[in-house]
Amino acid sequence: STNIIETIKHIFDINNVFFILVTNTEQLKASINHIYGYSINSQKYLDKFIKYTITLPDTCLINGHNVCKTSVIYWDHLVGETTLLNKINSLVGSFICDLIQRTNLSLRETQTFSRNLNIFRLLNDNECKSNDPFINMIVVVAVFIHCFGDKEKLKQEITAESISYLADLLNIKEIPYSYERRSQIPEISIIFFGIIKDSITLNERFAPKSDEELKKFTNVYTDYEHLKFWSTTPRELMIKYINQMSFIQ
Repeated sequence: STNIIETIKHIFDINNVFFILVTNTEQLKASINHIYGYSINSQKYLDKFIKYTITLPDTCLINGHNVCKTSVIYWDHLVGETTLLNKINSLVGSFICDLIQRTNLSLRETQTFSRNLNIFRLLNDNECKSNDPFINMIVVVAVFIHCFGDKEKLKQEITAESISYLADLLNIKEIPYSYERRSQIPEISIIFFGIIKDSITLNERFAPKSDEELKKFTNVYTDYEHLKFWSTTPRELMIKYINQMSFIQ
């Protein structure tokens, strides 16, 4: 990338010839420092080549007042182009948008995530016939981990460390045991609870303070699970889906 802008500057410095560069500026600055050393002010270096900079916004206004992350809008655009994504979006679209928003996915990461989710649904027709939102949420989390997480860490035996790692990956700060209304509970917290529930006491950060809290939240979780996991667990299903994606780098 550094060679490109230097070539443009020194070879194509011609009147009425303009170049539009689309780039991650921070990565470009890092590349400049890697080549020329950190004694070079990378921003001043770029200023020699670039006359105008327009920064793409991270958020935008919907209907003039609702703030929305641009990656969520991009997800909606990608859904409109693909039938398979359209189906899963109709089942768990709000869950996916919340995941994109809370993990602060970039436009490129959103594209990567959508591409891998589409591939999973294309190659796992039987799994994707399910219209159960809970199953589809686990699929979404598994594909997200495949794209952005340490798969091997999460496939090993659950530890306090791996619970914290998964929580940080999904940007989950707590399990809202003391909720006032069910509608306030993020669905990602329910999926997270389902994945770690058999080892929930290993991590003090996410362990309930009392049996009453655990029972109350378990009742919420059970309404989602619908007793469909008599022969497996959400965690085992998540690992199964991650393994099915293992051939994709």
